[in-house]
Amino acid sequence: MTAVLLSGFDTNGFFASVVPVLKNAVTDTESLLFIASDPHGFQKTDEYAARIFRFFHESGMLFDRYAILDARMPDGEQINAITEASCVFLMGGTTLRQLDYLNAQNLIEPLRRHTGMVIGMSAGAINMAKRSVLANPDFPPVKIFEGIGLTDISVVPHFGDKTAEYIQTGILPLTADGTIYGLCDDAVIVLKDGTETHSGTICKLTPNTITYLSSDDSL
Repeated sequence: MTAVLLSGFDTNGFFASVVPVLKNAVTDTESLLFIASDPHGFQKTDEYAARIFRFFHESGMLFDRYAILDARMPDGEQINAITEASCVFLMGGTTLRQLDYLNAQNLIEPLRRHTGMVIGMSAGAINMAKRSVLANPDFPPVKIFEGIGLTDISVVPHFGDKTAEYIQTGILPLTADGTIYGLCDDAVIVLKDGTETHSGTICKLTPNTITYLSSDDSL
């Protein structure tokens, strides 16, 4: 499986720092499956899925088709939808609601067994980790929980929006139990065949240390 971690996108598409790394990782463009963060937020899910699908095409990643997995998809079709998709895209939004739905629908194991590509954006990227970190100053308190387990990398998306005080008092203390990576919206991490590639603004947080990574630095 290829795992991709994203924070967000620009007004009119993927960030320029993201496109070449993402495009290099995407090798099978037969089908794209969006997994909603809110299984009942149909209008917003439809709008964002259509927009992101367009972003892929405008960046030269020409998926043939896409589908959406949310409460509208019958239970009996959901596991097959994951298994058969070339690429699964865990959407951003309500982090814990997405994970609760995946657990309730018994979709965690099918995601772990997926042999293609799984992309997580924002909430989706948080949920992909074994040790997931939910650190959003607008929705306290900070939460540490067991994620899907697709990667060993714990991320905090939208890191550029976090204040220095919040990083010091709310996030940095959590690194006592493991490294955390702050992803700004122009960042991407790709884990493929035992190697990792990253681009954009990424901050590596370890106990008492905050380091901004260059493209040549390893995670």
